Amino acid sequence: YYVTSQTQTENYAVIHSRIVADAGGLAVIRNTVAETREGEILKLTLEVAVSPMPLMHLIRQNGMLRSWRVMVVIPEIHLRNPAPDPAGETEFIRQFAEAGFKTIDPEVYASLRRNDKTITTSLAAAKKIALKAGADIIILGEAFSERAADASGGLASGMVGCNARIEAKAILVDTGEIIHADGVNSRVPTLHTSEVLAGKKAIQSAAVELAEKFVAKLVLRLASLKRPATLFVSGVPDAATARAFEKAAAKLPQTRRVRREEFSQDMLVLEADIAGDDIARVAEQAEKIQLPGFRVKLTATSRHLMRFVLVPQ
Repeated sequence: YYVTSQTQTENYAVIHSRIVADAGGLAVIRNTVAETREGEILKLTLEVAVSPMPLMHLIRQNGMLRSWRVMVVIPEIHLRNPAPDPAGETEFIRQFAEAGFKTIDPEVYASLRRNDKTITTSLAAAKKIALKAGADIIILGEAFSERAADASGGLASGMVGCNARIEAKAILVDTGEIIHADGVNSRVPTLHTSEVLAGKKAIQSAAVELAEKFVAKLVLRLASLKRPATLFVSGVPDAATARAFEKAAAKLPQTRRVRREEFSQDMLVLEADIAGDDIARVAEQAEKIQLPGFRVKLTATSRHLMRFVLVPQ
């Protein structure tokens, strides 16, 4: 049961209708089981009916999902041939964008995807590409379609029917945790004069159903997770410099639990518990970090992201 900070009391009696209105319709109070008062504290035991759908709407309205960037990679195969412009991938992106998530344009990571064909089979490869694209969640999957047998008795003459299946899993990039996985088959063959287009329509039909399930699961799951801030530091020459920056970052004000995610080539990736409202102030302080032979330069910030480069002096 959820009660907003605007919930009011009058003579220590809770105004039930006010609670329901301010809580966005999360719960309907059916009965007051018990009511006691200890000084200025009123304690109530209530019987309520809870619905998850209003909670999803409230989460969207409050912009809680805008701090999560979603990257979708679902290649498609029809008759053993890769399909251009995957329909299932497009449907996932559409539904996540409409739900309030920040979605990354596939063109941003298209070259990375072409250069590393293991992205759908290797979690390490997928995580590397997702980090470079700035994604927090990556949806990995596959979809395939095939020609269906004609069960129309000749009534669909000139048309081709196709069945499809799409499978996917949602992974938190920072921890590698799979937070949801599922798959869906198309219910009936889809028809078209083109076999390729019939296959794409079948995949899109299955993706509509699967994407809806993913959005519903992730909305409720992510609302309960605390979103860490990510620090990208480029131009780091060696492990000693990376360690020095990490120690200095841990001492910044409003910064807690600094964790190293990756150090490879010249890139250091850290995560820290920093409130979104404090990001700008922490970024300004980070530019004052003293490293032998280098100056820390801030290049970009967002609500949960900071990018720095070490400039040789």
